[in-house]
Amino acid sequence: MNKIYYIKNININRQKWDDCVSNSVNSRVYGLSWYLDIVCKNWDGIVIDDYEIVFPVIFKKIFFLKKLYHPLFCQQLGFFYKNEKKITKDFIYSFHDKILRSYYKNFTYHSTSEFFILSKKTLSENLINDLSVIKRNNFQLNLNRSYEEISKGYNKNTIRNLKKSKNYNFKIINNLEVDLFMNLFKTNNQIKKSIGRNFFFKKTNYLIIRNLITECLKKNKGELIGVCDEVGVTVSAAFFLSSFNHKIMLFNITLPNSKKSHSMTYLIDSFIKINSNKKIIFDFEGSNIKGVKNFYSGFGSKNNPYFLVKSN
Repeated sequence: MNKIYYIKNININRQKWDDCVSNSVNSRVYGLSWYLDIVCKNWDGIVIDDYEIVFPVIFKKIFFLKKLYHPLFCQQLGFFYKNEKKITKDFIYSFHDKILRSYYKNFTYHSTSEFFILSKKTLSENLINDLSVIKRNNFQLNLNRSYEEISKGYNKNTIRNLKKSKNYNFKIINNLEVDLFMNLFKTNNQIKKSIGRNFFFKKTNYLIIRNLITECLKKNKGELIGVCDEVGVTVSAAFFLSSFNHKIMLFNITLPNSKKSHSMTYLIDSFIKINSNKKIIFDFEGSNIKGVKNFYSGFGSKNNPYFLVKSN
């Protein structure tokens, strides 16, 4: 019998929590305590046994009520578990139906791909039907090959755009300044619109982005890379978060009037070239938007989907 505890944030043993996430079958940087502290104002944890399984509970306070939600800039959460043998049919059913519903009538979270694939093997159809499960795209590229081999997987459109980009005499800027990146990031209204589809966009979102980048750089877990044109203007930039043998392109931006030069294609290709022949997974982080999906898959990346889970 598993012992299940709902632990308030202040009482969570962060060392044990982070050890569970780091050594789990489905480890993700999003589940680490320091990352959660930045992306959400309020979070508690459901802990099974002695931190053998953990489940972050992210909530908003609305008067005297708590509403469960999935935070921005935090692609995959849900369960993190060290031993998949513990993820049995009875455990999954009792957790969703008896535990999670006892605290929150309605809940939403993004499950990691490993957890949901395992769940589908153990769940009854009744429980599947009791939850809304929506597949979300996540494109990844294995860099454990030579650049020549990787670039053979580029599609015709990517190859054509890369050739065009080389007519602009672009240069790569390593260690781009955070202020410069944030100023560039704020120029793109498409990001506001994209976030606005699911969240009310607030100026504090920019502060979260800045704090995430700053903390990752402080921990040597990321790099800010830019592309400048021949007169020294930064036209594209991206932040790559390094964690668990993954390089996650967490944020990227191109000046609206510079998209025809394909500077982002140039940036990503340069990043792939530098990191080729390494045991690294380049994680593009989605998306379900057709144009973005086609752009990411154009580099030969493969879809490793995660799942949005909602209570009906």
